Amino acid sequence: MEDDFRIISMHVGGPKNVVRNGEELYTSFLKTPTTDRIALSSQGLKGDGQAVTKFHGGVEKAICVYPYKHYAYWEQQLDKKMDFPSFGENLTIDGLHEENINIGDVFQWGDAKLQVVQPRKPCERIAFVHQVKHLTKQVVHTGYTGFYMSVVKEGEVSANDRFERIQTDPHAVSVAYVNQIKLKDRNNIEGIRTILQVDGLANELRQGLQERLDKLQDTI
Repeated sequence: MEDDFRIISMHVGGPKNVVRNGEELYTSFLKTPTTDRIALSSQGLKGDGQAVTKFHGGVEKAICVYPYKHYAYWEQQLDKKMDFPSFGENLTIDGLHEENINIGDVFQWGDAKLQVVQPRKPCERIAFVHQVKHLTKQVVHTGYTGFYMSVVKEGEVSANDRFERIQTDPHAVSVAYVNQIKLKDRNNIEGIRTILQVDGLANELRQGLQERLDKLQDTI
């Protein structure tokens, strides 16, 4: 199957102290673009790291992807140039976004294979780095969150390699749909059940949705 996806920029970076308006935050949000060929393991790209491992990184958040198409929207909304990676992503990709990608979809990237496992959960670092008070809430409201991928097969990758969808999950549960149920239509029992059917769903998200479903069913 052919998809017109193109890597615009690839980024890695470790934790560092970031100062904004007199406040300091230790974060790996500010990553550096690279065209090097880099080893990709189950934990992510070599040279990439996380400041708060409780909420970031790990096998179910190995690669953070953000759609290139959203940059134009944010530049208009915030009235400023947004350089890559303005959302702390490892990959900025054109042609790919939350509505046309499903949980469970598998991709070939260089020597590696990856699987979409969950939407990215926007954190307050987005608002802090850009110094826009309600930016994180805006990201949630729009659903322009990006998403996380796990590594099915390790290998070397680069920004110049093709990024190709090689398997579409049969349930066709989009990242956008998961965001809708997870963040807005929270009491939609059938919606939660639909998401839970997807084998590729991240365990952390699966557990949270199952707990929500159990509580909702107890009230029926």
